[in-house]
Amino acid sequence: MDLNYKKYYQFTLILLSSFLLAFLSFYIAPALFHGGQQMKQLQLLPFLDPVGADLDIYLRFIESWREGTEFQWSDSNIYPPLNTLIFLPFTWISYLWSFGIITFLSFLSLIFIVLVFPYKMSGEKYIFLLSFPAFILSLMTYPFLFEVERGQFNLIAMAICFLGIQLRSKNKMFSYLCFLFSIQLKLFPAIFVFFFAGKDWKKYLILGGTSFLLLFSLGYKKFAHFLFAIKERSKSDIYVSEVNTSIDSFFRLTEKVMNEWGNSAALNVLPTVEALAYIGMFGVLAVGLYVFFKKESHGVNAAFLLICTIITLLLPQTSHDYKISYLVGPILYFIGTLDFKKTNLVAVWLVGFCYSSMLWHFWEHKQGSQLFRMNTPALFIILFICLIPILDYFKKKNEVGKI
Repeated sequence: MDLNYKKYYQFTLILLSSFLLAFLSFYIAPALFHGGQQMKQLQLLPFLDPVGADLDIYLRFIESWREGTEFQWSDSNIYPPLNTLIFLPFTWISYLWSFGIITFLSFLSLIFIVLVFPYKMSGEKYIFLLSFPAFILSLMTYPFLFEVERGQFNLIAMAICFLGIQLRSKNKMFSYLCFLFSIQLKLFPAIFVFFFAGKDWKKYLILGGTSFLLLFSLGYKKFAHFLFAIKERSKSDIYVSEVNTSIDSFFRLTEKVMNEWGNSAALNVLPTVEALAYIGMFGVLAVGLYVFFKKESHGVNAAFLLICTIITLLLPQTSHDYKISYLVGPILYFIGTLDFKKTNLVAVWLVGFCYSSMLWHFWEHKQGSQLFRMNTPALFIILFICLIPILDYFKKKNEVGKI
């Protein structure tokens, strides 16, 4: 048997077993052992009318800008100014057509992120053993369905950014355009600048300067409005909830719960724990970046890519868990680069379980406190597992030094 095939076959079985346990733990068990021991009618998504509520509101932002009027929620428009021009054509067609186009592009983006990107990055044909089950699973579970139901375009932004990363050695100019365009859709892909600029500080200046100038594409007034909206969002608690994966939201919610419980001891140490969470996140990023600059390899690239992807979920103050749908591509690429050994088998199972646990939110279906329904701890576990190939680099470097 081909050893590579054996590795992917075993990894696929491990991931399926982790998914099964997560399914039983977060879907079946709560339904049967809580609330009178009966299977409840589960609400998969928090449906709103009209469908694609986020897209509907955003297109209203653009219509009010086009007509020179003031929309009710204009002060909450935190999207980059150029995004207004990108989505302007959608205001010229019916809303249902706009929603249909965004849904179709989201579906294509999921295909690229799950099926195409890991294969192109790894060059391993057997990675489809992992990616096909993951794709079917992604189609049927909460993050992707919630992304589509809200009319969001996180998947589209990340697919464009990942396309740029994939093509960076073949067509640099096009890859830079992909990166710049993705940032104008959503700000968080900016962290992937390391894959485009590498060690060349001039590229950081060019890409950073261009991105900054594009913020003035609709004039200074629109730029100032954009900054004001971000500032107001940072002070608001409206998005602090269990569906927000950010570190900021996690600790604000923890503080709220600890106050309700009257746990003064926990409240006293909470700022220290929050600081340690940020230190841990940026520490993993720094170590990953150091090795990324030192050694180009599939293992290091995949680990650092997954680190950056997780940070897009942890760092922004508002980071709803429908964004988890784009995490699966980098996870598959990362798993595919791991060597077939016992420690890595455990790591693959943990990554699979943590990721699968985030697919069964079903809103109030995860029983217990709000804290136990949040996905932030699972993201941190995956983040630290990313250190495995990076620590292997230091281990091999130390062994070479002893010879």
